[in-house]
Amino acid sequence: GSGAKGDYSEEKISAAERESKALKASPSAKNVGSTQVYYYVVCGSEVMEGSEYITITKAPLTVTANPKTIKQGDAPANSGVTYSGFADGEDESDLVTAQLAYKYSYSIGKPAGDYSITPYGVKSANYEMTYVPGVLTVTPVQQTVSITGVTADNVIYDGNVHQGYTGTPEASEGSVTGFTYTYTDSGGTVLTGAPKDAGSYKLTISVPSENKYYKGSTEINFTIAKKALTARAVNQAMLVGQGFTALAPEYSGFVNPDTADTVFENKGTVIPETTVDTSTAAGTVKLSVTGIVLNSVAGKNYVLRTSDGLLTIVNPSGSESGTPDDTGGSADVGSGKVQTAVIK
Repeated sequence: GSGAKGDYSEEKISAAERESKALKASPSAKNVGSTQVYYYVVCGSEVMEGSEYITITKAPLTVTANPKTIKQGDAPANSGVTYSGFADGEDESDLVTAQLAYKYSYSIGKPAGDYSITPYGVKSANYEMTYVPGVLTVTPVQQTVSITGVTADNVIYDGNVHQGYTGTPEASEGSVTGFTYTYTDSGGTVLTGAPKDAGSYKLTISVPSENKYYKGSTEINFTIAKKALTARAVNQAMLVGQGFTALAPEYSGFVNPDTADTVFENKGTVIPETTVDTSTAAGTVKLSVTGIVLNSVAGKNYVLRTSDGLLTIVNPSGSESGTPDDTGGSADVGSGKVQTAVIK
């Protein structure tokens, strides 16, 4: 009723002892188990007393392994645990025993992947433990492999794309399939593919970067040499007294579909090496190609060579003191050409 006062103790106290022994305003049982609590309720001159059992059961406590990442080949490891379920004001320091340990589904030698970390060993009088595994991520360590089976293939410019090697690339680890091919020119510029123009190149054959388990590469230096393009001064013959007419050289060595029109900026001419006086004496003089120029595009792929010819100056057969009447015309003589005049 109104004005009643209650006290508690964990032992039975006689009426004479109530004044001398400390009593509690509320039950103080905390730990798991059953505790008999005595109560004394004073209301005026009346005192009521009795006892009750207070039972406390274990609280659930979840112990979860934290995630951890290691490299393939490393020993299993962990990043501790996270607790969930402590009573207010308590933490792992309130556990009666804390002999935390771990079990791993991974061991050295196993492949990369995800494995489990399972905690165990924590005990407490007041908590019921539930252990939750965490994830142990084992990342692959790329092993270096060697790539063999290929040699450089040096060629002469022919207008076609060249891969720069012969053979079939093979990795020392047979499970590696597929390779990456990277071409760079002599200036270090990465090309979009295999080259066709003349020049010096480097091919890097490598294990694809997306391969998690292996890495490795080999380099091949190769060249596409310039194609020889020849401008030849064809042998010619002419009569004494006839003027020399400069002719175009003959060309050879073009790669289809190149022609003189597409390759040369200036096609050049064939002229005598020295000034020739054809009016008085027969004889021979060297013919040379002059003025020929490759354009900027063809200059990458061709090397120009010239071939000299011979101009033969002859007296008209059977003529006497007369002079030629140059009415023009030409005829083949031997392997060359004759610039002629009609002789009367």
